[in-house]
Amino acid sequence: MTHQRDYEHSGLYRARDGMLFGVIKGISRHLDFPVGWMRVLFLAGLFFTGVWPLLFLYVLLAVFMRPEPIVPFESVDDEEFYQSYVSSRSMALYRPSRPTTVWSGASGAWRTS
Repeated sequence: MTHQRDYEHSGLYRARDGMLFGVIKGISRHLDFPVGWMRVLFLAGLFFTGVWPLLFLYVLLAVFMRPEPIVPFESVDDEEFYQSYVSSRSMALYRPSRPTTVWSGASGAWRTS
């Protein structure tokens, strides 16, 4: 019933496959609560608060919540880069990259780049 992912409990994210902006689905995944019931609670809250306060909060959350990563993080470095990227894309571009080891077919050896 719930959508399990490795990064699910590492933070609060907007769901990429949500109905409108993915806010309700993202919150329900974070709380491990059925998304259908979360939407019912949201609609009841809209009715009882006079629509505008909760609608305003929803729009604020849609703007300020980070979108969920497309693939699960493989390491803490991946999560750190994603957090810096969605916070400030220009700063993430200037962030030093870690060295990677690749196979060089021409020399027949591993090299670090």
